[in-house]
Amino acid sequence: MKKRKWLAILGGILLTILLLFAFNLLVYLGPLLHLDLGSRSPIEEVVTGIGSEIGGLIPHEEIELPTMEVTDDNRELFVEAFECVIEGGLLKAKGSLMGLPESDDNELYLLHYPIWETEHDLEQAILTSDEKSRVFCLATEIDDDGDESVLFDRYQIAIKQNGEIVPIGNEVYITRPENLAGYQEPFAEAESKKGLLIDPMHLTADWNNPLDVKQAIYNIPLSLIIGESTAPDVPTKYYEYHGKEYAFNGVYLQMYDFVFSTLTRNEIVTTAVILNDLKDRTKPLIHPDTKEGKGYYYMVNTTDKESCELFEAVLTFLADRYTDEKHGLISNWIIGNEVNVRQWNYMDYTDLETYTNAYVREFRLAYTAIRSRNANARVFISLDQQWDKDLTEAKTFYDAKDLLDEFAQQIRSGGDIDWGLAFHPYSVPMTWPKFWELSAKSEDLVRDQSGTPMISMSNIDVLTDYMHLSRMRAPDDSIRHILLSEQGFPASNGENVQAAAIAFAYYIAEDNKYIDALLLSRETDAPEEVLKGLSLGLYTSTGTPRSSVEIFRCMDDEDGMEKTAHLLDTIGASDWDEALEWVR
Repeated sequence: MKKRKWLAILGGILLTILLLFAFNLLVYLGPLLHLDLGSRSPIEEVVTGIGSEIGGLIPHEEIELPTMEVTDDNRELFVEAFECVIEGGLLKAKGSLMGLPESDDNELYLLHYPIWETEHDLEQAILTSDEKSRVFCLATEIDDDGDESVLFDRYQIAIKQNGEIVPIGNEVYITRPENLAGYQEPFAEAESKKGLLIDPMHLTADWNNPLDVKQAIYNIPLSLIIGESTAPDVPTKYYEYHGKEYAFNGVYLQMYDFVFSTLTRNEIVTTAVILNDLKDRTKPLIHPDTKEGKGYYYMVNTTDKESCELFEAVLTFLADRYTDEKHGLISNWIIGNEVNVRQWNYMDYTDLETYTNAYVREFRLAYTAIRSRNANARVFISLDQQWDKDLTEAKTFYDAKDLLDEFAQQIRSGGDIDWGLAFHPYSVPMTWPKFWELSAKSEDLVRDQSGTPMISMSNIDVLTDYMHLSRMRAPDDSIRHILLSEQGFPASNGENVQAAAIAFAYYIAEDNKYIDALLLSRETDAPEEVLKGLSLGLYTSTGTPRSSVEIFRCMDDEDGMEKTAHLLDTIGASDWDEALEWVR
């Protein structure tokens, strides 16, 4: 009898250990699986009703969950797997805690701050509260169409200690704004990866895509959109956003409507580049830290309410407008241009973390505005080919690799989202079209290793391999979308060389399954680029076609490699498979 009694007690102890292990596993997996376990402690659920079965060893009424002191060392890490989403008219803050925090009461508080705010009245920042639990889901009803939007705010968990509100864990943003989108159509996949920066002067009402373009890219400087119309016969478009009325230029909207609807009618997948240029009407959008010099485009100002709401309004308006055949469909959105180069995304020189944080806030606003209107739109950061040059003393740019790492870390810390990468793998130097033939100096800059100073089409696999790293992957662990959104080859070494470079670059992109598109710059020469030795167009500035026109038209045909085989002599390969082996 004594033996059976001891076996029963031992069995009870083992069962208790197993239950505690299951509880800890549930605490870890609950947030990942978005389990709403309510305010009741999971350990109470597993213990309730089984005390008698284990001989009364752990009576339920005597269970008290241990508490944990919140200290300066653990404060930022105290909240785990924290995310905020909007579902079914509710804002839900989900996550888990390292332990039950010691506090004045039994409540967890959800705080919210405007994106531009740096100092907070924490009592005023309380949005809702609920009973403390290791696994929590704080929910509150929202009205995102009201004057005060919660869509762009930052959120944080807090407790009350010594009569004061004390934040714990990271601040996070809404991570799934697509839940609010009215346009839920799947992403419009292109027939091939062949794309082009199109010349709108070639477009007409009956344009029927003579170059057989499959993807197109087009720039939207914000100064063209913001403000009253510039022609008396074209009315201003007024747009109400969160209780305020904004004026958008009807003249340029009419032009963009024509471009994007023409491309959409021809089943061309379209990418738009959002550029913050400096004009009188865009001055509110220029970041205040721009006193040291001038750039082509500027970091967006996210430091005050007026600027943030203007940026939100224009991006929301554009994303809402370009979701149909009448106005056209924009599927990809690139926020800024080559943001690691200060000349293209100007802000006074500062440390990498501070600079990246300014861009992350801009990107968050744009991403949230776009995806809250077009659920499956893709939104990209833009970087140039200066990958890992380590020329920090130059202070004119940041290495693309360093900025990408910092961007990914800051985005992840604030709630990971499905961002993509738009990259510009120009040749080294840019005036040299034969990227497959490198001088000794260029070979030292373009290497087939992760620490290469530069990335061109000849070592583009370095980029796509890097994006396989766990810290670079999308929230669902997939490889993020990659656009080669700007790439061109000058005709200054001969039209045949330009045509060969275009075809070879396309087949490299086609051969790499992690690249979504190769968007060539450009359809027509830009005179200012020609002066620098960059005659990149398929057409000259006077409209004369180059031999690359026919190559571009046919290179993605089913028999495209046969039609372009005559270019192999220029490259020095017997067939395209041999050429591709050089860069695989």
